[in-house]
Amino acid sequence: MLRLRSMTQVFVYVIAANTVGSAIYTGLFSRDATMSFALLWQIIALAAVCALGNLFFYAKNELSKQRIIIRYILHYFYINAVILVGGNFFDWVDLKFSFDIFILWLIILCNYSLIIFFMFHMDSKLAEDMNRRLRKYRKEEER
Repeated sequence: MLRLRSMTQVFVYVIAANTVGSAIYTGLFSRDATMSFALLWQIIALAAVCALGNLFFYAKNELSKQRIIIRYILHYFYINAVILVGGNFFDWVDLKFSFDIFILWLIILCNYSLIIFFMFHMDSKLAEDMNRRLRKYRKEEER
């Protein structure tokens, strides 16, 4: 249940970040572009595939800090591949290296960083809340 909740949370964050990133990218490089209804479904599809990338972080055993960092790096490359290949598939971008691709890469980096920051923030708030409840429970139990 927690995995599904986490993936849903990432899905929502990715849709929001992709929408903002798409608006920035389109504003910079395709001001005369018209948007089709299909674009919304394409963004939703890419967000769903990106959310599946959360499976990188699930393990049966406790992960070391080094393994977690490696998984974040692999996850980041996975997200780049999904967005760039998906963008090429949906004819948003041409994958030939150009300034456009560099800017798109920067937007992906910014979006990834923001999403990771929000996820850490939400997780730390959840951990703080759980610890507070445990302390309260232990105090009541001691009485």
